[in-house]
Amino acid sequence: NGTLGDKSFFDSADNGMKMLKEEFGDKVEVRTIEMSYDQTKWEPTLLDISEEDYDVIIVGTWQMTEMLEAAAPMYPDNNYVIFDTAVNYAGGDFDNVYSIGYKQNEVSFVAGALAAKVTMSDMPLANDEKVVGFLGGMDIPVINDFLVGYIEGVQYVDKGIKVGISYIGSFSDSAKGKEMALAQYNQGADIGFNVAGQAGLGQLDAAKDVQRYAIGVDSDQAEIFAVSDPEKANLITTS
Repeated sequence: NGTLGDKSFFDSADNGMKMLKEEFGDKVEVRTIEMSYDQTKWEPTLLDISEEDYDVIIVGTWQMTEMLEAAAPMYPDNNYVIFDTAVNYAGGDFDNVYSIGYKQNEVSFVAGALAAKVTMSDMPLANDEKVVGFLGGMDIPVINDFLVGYIEGVQYVDKGIKVGISYIGSFSDSAKGKEMALAQYNQGADIGFNVAGQAGLGQLDAAKDVQRYAIGVDSDQAEIFAVSDPEKANLITTS
């Protein structure tokens, strides 16, 4: 339910499909379908694919939950996987759906601890302000789970560090992501954590523009930009 090229969440999922093909070769057929960010296309595409002869159909993110809950009982012989969320097993017959959730708060705790260490360090681009940033795609439970872990990681190192919080309201609007990240940097943050998929790439652009640090998400974003934009990659402390 988006497009490839986010260098983050959807690209990571597609890499899993490529690994599957590499490992099993002609024994499997794999297909990645980009449904775009136009939500009106998601449900009809899911239903169309459910009519075809696939052994496993994979969808992701909370935005697909209700659509899958509607489709899965209609196609009891299909097997579905949904990642980054779960269907409501108590509310229906979803024996043909496997849900994958993540402990994103745990990895965010480590990211928060790192951010705190950076802002208190004598690293070349760190300032005297005890401020770090968090850029979320949307104000939703999974993103706030990232946020809670991040704040606790920061406070584990130093309870006096402030965490600036912004929500883009989108997982695709990288221009708005950059605008919000720039605002955080201008307010004293010397490092920011993007949890916003493609929109979060704006954080990395902002870090390069003002020469501040960033934390990537979902994929090794420093490695992704190592060749195409080494200056940007060098500002990504970790992902």
